[in-house]
Amino acid sequence: DITTDFGVNHPAVKGFMPETFGANPDLYKQASPLYHLDPSDPPTLTLHGTIDSIVEIEQGDLLDAKMKELGVRHQYDRVEGWSHVFDME
Repeated sequence: DITTDFGVNHPAVKGFMPETFGANPDLYKQASPLYHLDPSDPPTLTLHGTIDSIVEIEQGDLLDAKMKELGVRHQYDRVEGWSHVFDME
């Protein structure tokens, strides 16, 4: 969800979004997968490193909560002590 403060202010987001969040918040919502989930989505596995500095762990938590809310079959694993690319760093 790049509509969060973390997403809006992250350099990677600023680098690919053509407008600021203030100028076009709907564009940021449209670019955020969280807002495109629905109950018909396929079973999903999410692995998220707890020290990820690219996509904060709270993003994984938001995804997990939304999938639970929608009844999407999924498994969410917070991988303690791992970063965004796991062992590639």
